[in-house]
Amino acid sequence: MIKYKTAIIGFGKLGILYSSLCNIHNLTNLSFIVEPNFLIRFFLKKRLKNVEILKNINELTSKEIDIIFITTPNFSHFEICKFFLQKFNTNVFVEKPLTISLNECKK
Repeated sequence: MIKYKTAIIGFGKLGILYSSLCNIHNLTNLSFIVEPNFLIRFFLKKRLKNVEILKNINELTSKEIDIIFITTPNFSHFEICKFFLQKFNTNVFVEKPLTISLNECKK
């Protein structure tokens, strides 16, 4: 059975929610978490041995990813989504809102 490699960008409340959904769904494999906060990364590395914990999204450019969940603060959604859509040919899920302005959304 093929499992989709997933990445979660931002590990706050919604990142935790999506990680649990990835863990219970039999077609997904949580492979990467990107979190800039040192303490959160420290504890994640201790608890999640089969997940690669990264500091920033640039570290993902050489990785193979099937699904990306963006669960960062609202103001950052546009730039992060744009980054992934330009670098990867993959599925991107952006937690609402997609952007904070209509102009960004049109782009």
